[in-house]
Amino acid sequence: MNLNLNTTDFVRAADIVIPDIYNRRLKTNIERVDRAFGSGILPGSAFTLTGSPGSGKTTFLLQTLDRLARNGYKVGYASGEECVAMLGNTCKRIGVKHVGVANITNIDELIKLTVDFDALVIDSFATLTSKFKSSRQHERYCIQELCKAAKANECAVGIILHISKSGQYKGSTLIPHSVDTVLHLHRDMIEGQPDNYVSMIVNKNRFGPTCEEQLLLTSRGFDWTAQLPKPEGQVAPKSVRKDQEMKRLLEHKQLDVAKAQDLLKSTRQRASYILRELTLRGKFNKSGRGTTATYKRKK
Repeated sequence: MNLNLNTTDFVRAADIVIPDIYNRRLKTNIERVDRAFGSGILPGSAFTLTGSPGSGKTTFLLQTLDRLARNGYKVGYASGEECVAMLGNTCKRIGVKHVGVANITNIDELIKLTVDFDALVIDSFATLTSKFKSSRQHERYCIQELCKAAKANECAVGIILHISKSGQYKGSTLIPHSVDTVLHLHRDMIEGQPDNYVSMIVNKNRFGPTCEEQLLLTSRGFDWTAQLPKPEGQVAPKSVRKDQEMKRLLEHKQLDVAKAQDLLKSTRQRASYILRELTLRGKFNKSGRGTTATYKRKK
């Protein structure tokens, strides 16, 4: 990746002059969101957001941008997934009024827009178009130029990425490795119905801590002021449940999704999610794709 990282002389850490930009953050004034990014979104940073269908990706980003717009920032939502009329209908339902929306997928046009915006969301990376026919060249050019433009123009860029049913990125890992922050929305299914609570998981953050936040998703979007219920009886908090499920799977040397689902006594989506988390944390090596993939525990 060519991101203009060209300081080749070693500098004593105490002598490094920290640019002022690291002390400035784009604030949403939503405590859970600002905390997840590290006291707000750093100008010029790039982040990705993944999540299964129905987990609230579009809603989350539209509401986040709307809060930024209310605080005086210029924001835009560029979609190749839904037409402007569909986005407008969603915005009306969830009370979003101040976000500029457009159907732009050409990467060079989007790069130019980073000059004018404080925050720009791209929905999704899979819909981007460029002059390159090779998928590898196209992917490298898009993410490299977006990250460079974001930093050069101090525009925070958010990118929605698609994931497979097994919870893996569609494409290579070049994109999550290149961006500054990686977020994932996870929504459980309970007795065939989606849970009202969504886990916002920060797996990577160059400008803040990794963490997991719980959000309440309603028919009118995310309720940022909701007080999360305390666990009752034997029901464990989600973070505790997740740790317990990971420990259960780590007791086995080799797994596939079906066996993990049986061990967890849960859904295939939940089993895939826990296996993905263990793989990202370096506990398992994955071989193969989809439901036929195998996961071998590292020694």
